Amino acid sequence: MILKGSPRNIILIVADSLRYDSVYQEDESAGLPYLESCAKQFKQVRSASCWTVPSTTSFFTGFMPHEHGVTTKSRHVPPEIQLLPERLRQEGYLTVQVTANVATTEVFGLHRGFDWLMKAWLEIKPVSQLFMKALLLLSKQRIRNKLLSRDALMRDLGKDLRASSVYVQNTHEWALTRTSQVLEEAKRLGKPAFVFVNLMEAHFPYHVAPTFRFLSNNPYQMAREFKGLFQMGNQTFLTKGCVDIPSDVLRVLRERQRKSWKLIRNAIDSFARIYHEDQDNLVIFTADHGENFGEQDWLYHFSNVTDAGTRVPLFWADPTDRKPEIVTRPTNLMFLHDAILESCGLRSKTGNRLFEPGPGILPLMESFWYDKQGRTCQDYKYNQICFLKGNDRFVMRNGRWLHAPVAQEEGSEPFFQPLSGGIDPVKETLLAPEERTYLGETLSQFSRFCETLS
Repeated sequence: MILKGSPRNIILIVADSLRYDSVYQEDESAGLPYLESCAKQFKQVRSASCWTVPSTTSFFTGFMPHEHGVTTKSRHVPPEIQLLPERLRQEGYLTVQVTANVATTEVFGLHRGFDWLMKAWLEIKPVSQLFMKALLLLSKQRIRNKLLSRDALMRDLGKDLRASSVYVQNTHEWALTRTSQVLEEAKRLGKPAFVFVNLMEAHFPYHVAPTFRFLSNNPYQMAREFKGLFQMGNQTFLTKGCVDIPSDVLRVLRERQRKSWKLIRNAIDSFARIYHEDQDNLVIFTADHGENFGEQDWLYHFSNVTDAGTRVPLFWADPTDRKPEIVTRPTNLMFLHDAILESCGLRSKTGNRLFEPGPGILPLMESFWYDKQGRTCQDYKYNQICFLKGNDRFVMRNGRWLHAPVAQEEGSEPFFQPLSGGIDPVKETLLAPEERTYLGETLSQFSRFCETLS
């Protein structure tokens, strides 16, 4: 039963792979004038994981990856774990997913609880770009593998390639229009709605125009940009043992994502104004994770806990509290689960950790190494867990603690460095007893879970 004072509709918009500093690139403004005038902006949010499926599962469950079990190896959401849309549907909400990302659908079990799934690749006529489709085939190992298997070709390849068509064209206007139609239909049915929207413009290959184009102007630079995109999407650095894209090309790829944000931000802000101003709706905008363009010698988004890969924007536009506020306290994106339930008057098991973190709760990030067809270099074969305390990040990797300060807005991200003298930050940094207990229990759980993956 929907309680009085709850938001009429909940609209959660996620820009896939959009890193924090791609949003805040001009005088610390996100380019969202409406949301910046009435929403809470969280400036120190980290995603629980560094790629779509585990991160989305975390804010659909309120659990860390080692708790819900979704990693680069175990990719399907366990059926016994209840997802946020399942809970909201039980409470009377019409639940709808509007997505341009196949990873948020039944492929990994993230469709559960949704009354309707609206998929961009089934509704939008794909543009014909043989050049870009060639890049997708070259840079996506799973698609190349399917080409070699007749059984998989008949069953899955058509779906995978068709879904990949959204990588080469904008779909955000379709997604926002479809969301508007859903809200109108929910009103006609007399039901509140929960709409989860996934946008892919900021995801590889980072849209800079309505259909794919290069940023470079001459054939030589276009060829270098193409090669950089191939190396990024195919994660060739994992088998070569080093970042294999020149620094100037990395800057071009990073600029592609920054331009992709400028391409979609006005539409997002206008949508938020329409459905939040003078409306009883909760509108949330965020990203599921970030992206690495060479930070800490890392590329793309699997298997990292860098700030580039996990720090994300978060706007919470409440239907009742419309005062703008900037929240600088470090927090975690998975706490969205609690906050959304609490906004509906529904109790979560752990309370509203986004707004009332409670004693001992610290933002955590986890990653699990990516097996690239058995060729991943030994130097990249590690699982890691990272916690954030103030302006410091501490990561446990291969049984050793490393440290780095929080990345600054400008300049390169500092590398994690081993702590001298075998210091254990859980015991020897200035942590409250509740924090030591929380981290100690979490590290034990993480370690036991990692043993099940080996």
